[in-house]
Amino acid sequence: MKGGWLHVEHKNVFLNCCTEDIKVDASMNGSVVTVMEDDGRGLCNCICPYDLDYEIGPFTKGSTYRLVVKRVGFEKEFTFSENYQNTFTVRE
Repeated sequence: MKGGWLHVEHKNVFLNCCTEDIKVDASMNGSVVTVMEDDGRGLCNCICPYDLDYEIGPFTKGSTYRLVVKRVGFEKEFTFSENYQNTFTVRE
C-alpha cells in the first residue's frame, strides 16, 4: 500500500469458534515486526477457520524487515517497496 503500509491477508487462521472479538496487535523493534493475533479465548471447545485482513506499518522503502506472526510461529524476511507483493504459505 502507499504511504509505507503493508496489507496482510492471513487466510484460514484457526481460532476459537465462539470468539466475539478478534484483535491484531503489531509492534516494531528495530527491523523486527511482531504480530499477535488474539481470539479473546472464547468459551467453545472447538476451533474454526477465519480470514484476517489488516495493515501494518509504516515501513521505509528499500529497508529489510523480519515479519514474525506469533500465533503460528511464522517468520519471514522481506525488503519493503510500495510495489511489494508476495504470498507466503504457512502450515499450522
